[in-house]
Amino acid sequence: RLQEFVRCATARVESMGFFAGSVLASHSRWRSGPIHVFGINATTGDVEFSGDPSDSPFSEGIEAVFDGRDMVGVVDTFGEAYWYYNLGSRGTGEARSAVAFVKRVLAQGVPLLVGSGYHTVPGPN
Repeated sequence: RLQEFVRCATARVESMGFFAGSVLASHSRWRSGPIHVFGINATTGDVEFSGDPSDSPFSEGIEAVFDGRDMVGVVDTFGEAYWYYNLGSRGTGEARSAVAFVKRVLAQGVPLLVGSGYHTVPGPN
């Protein structure tokens, strides 16, 4: 289901370009509790849009989250990928396992990594 969710979101981005960002970040169809869509600029690593305001500083620590793995390179090579990683809980600061599905798409000529993810073990956000 995560794969289908992200593929539908990328279709929206392909048809609307960057204008899709505000829809994907705010509409309840694309945001439900901890599940939300994000868009990362593949060139700069900056978060272009996200349904979770705490993702903004994510671009600063993207390399740390993925343990130095080149997420952009892998998604660029294969077009889409699952990523398994550890992310600190906002409630406790404790690292929790998470999974994300990310797909590469062009938005007005800019390569974006559009994805969504969730914690694999339930707990506080």
